[in-house]
Amino acid sequence: MASQQYPKAKALLDKFHAGKCTPEELALLNSWYDGIRSEVEVENMLAQRERFLAAFRQQVAHQHKSNIRPFIWKWSAAAAVLLLAGSVYFLGGYHKAAPPANTAAAVENIFRVRNTSNVIKKVVLPDSSVIWMNANATLSFREDAGNKTRQVSFQGEGYFEVNRSAQSPL
Repeated sequence: MASQQYPKAKALLDKFHAGKCTPEELALLNSWYDGIRSEVEVENMLAQRERFLAAFRQQVAHQHKSNIRPFIWKWSAAAAVLLLAGSVYFLGGYHKAAPPANTAAAVENIFRVRNTSNVIKKVVLPDSSVIWMNANATLSFREDAGNKTRQVSFQGEGYFEVNRSAQSPL
């Protein structure tokens, strides 16, 4: 079919194979061959470039997918932990306002001391007795100068060092 479209090219190629070409015909064949070769080389280069770009795009897409998955899992896990902690905080009632730390309030000569910290607190009573209060402990006592009894109310854990007194034997 190609020989029917280009009969002169077929005749020239037959003459070349027979070794009967003139120098002008050889120059024409060489220029035609160089033109075809450069076109083929350009096509090969373009095809090679497209194959390289396709492989590169595929590799980058694969790396992007594999790099984003751990990132998503880490952030999802962190969000789940925060959501769980927030739910426990609000549903567990931990968000209620805590009483002021280490307060002593005098109402009708009743003193109340609360240890809301996580460290042991030392409280010295008016009669020089010492009470070591553990965390979340509450101490209530009445201060009456003329009263001969010493009464305290204590909730929580604590250690008492009671001083004996001749004025308040009880």
